[in-house]
Amino acid sequence: MKSKAKLVVLVIIVSFGLAACGGSRSGPSREGVDITGVWKQDEGPDFLQLNEDGTYAVAPINPDFLEKAPADRGEFRLEGTSFTFITSSESAFCAGQTGSYQVELTEQGQLHFVELQEDECQDRAKYYLGAWSRYEP
Repeated sequence: MKSKAKLVVLVIIVSFGLAACGGSRSGPSREGVDITGVWKQDEGPDFLQLNEDGTYAVAPINPDFLEKAPADRGEFRLEGTSFTFITSSESAFCAGQTGSYQVELTEQGQLHFVELQEDECQDRAKYYLGAWSRYEP
């Protein structure tokens, strides 16, 4: 009888674990937390979109501009807490330049970018630092 009870408890635990994992996405993550989606700058007008394929876009004022007319776009790399922006050569904003940052995820769910070394793109270093809150999943 005790082994039946143990088996039932094990099945329940596994079921809850599978249900919790069922809705997760496989995009870039920081310590198991999916950072893909659209983020809104807390102290500014910008929106940042981080895509599962490792691309990003930034647009001011309106998130619709992320697809239609981003101010900046390119690729990013996330390795542990190291986040590198690699701006597209077609971008109107710092074309072809890279910048390395430490990315921190706060308990409140905000992304913070902290410059690791001087960014080739001084404007990115100026505007992308600070807190970003999730706007869309």
